Amino acid sequence: MSDLKAAWRATDDDLAKIRHQQEWTANKYALHDAGYAAQIRRGEIHCPCGETFNPRFHEQTMAHISHITGRAPGTNPPAGA
Repeated sequence: MSDLKAAWRATDDDLAKIRHQQEWTANKYALHDAGYAAQIRRGEIHCPCGETFNPRFHEQTMAHISHITGRAPGTNPPAGA
């Protein structure tokens, strides 16, 4: 295999980073669509469950995104929604 092909082969770690970025981006836009744009910039969101979390931390956002948007963490809205 050529060095170029080997350089373009994604590792499991690379794929995990890509999935993480895709989930984070989907959650960021979900929060924005739900009217939380100002809170995203401020770094503090009050979740309907009663807790406050920082949307800059992926793990915290994943724990609360379904409370706010009604959809699974890291997912995009259905087409046409």
